[in-house]
Amino acid sequence: MPPTDSRGELLRAFDAHAQAFAAPGEIARLTGLAAALAASIADWNGRLDRLDVGRCAPFDADRATALVLESVFDEVLTPAAWRVLAAAVEIVASPA
Repeated sequence: MPPTDSRGELLRAFDAHAQAFAAPGEIARLTGLAAALAASIADWNGRLDRLDVGRCAPFDADRATALVLESVFDEVLTPAAWRVLAAAVEIVASPA
């Protein structure tokens, strides 16, 4: 079985959502927002790693990202813009 190209799949999904959204200026802004969101999640992870007594469970960055996307941006963005943002976050957060 050939290895899966997960990064390629993420890029294809992003391209499909971006093409359906069809607003190039907005796509650039959404990808910038995705980068900021991914950086914030990484920052939270680093800050939580430094806690000894106050931390009771490992930080799940994927779950935190999904929760932020669903609880904050689902109500603020159109469905098409949300899909572009979610796809961009997946790309930014995935290993290169």
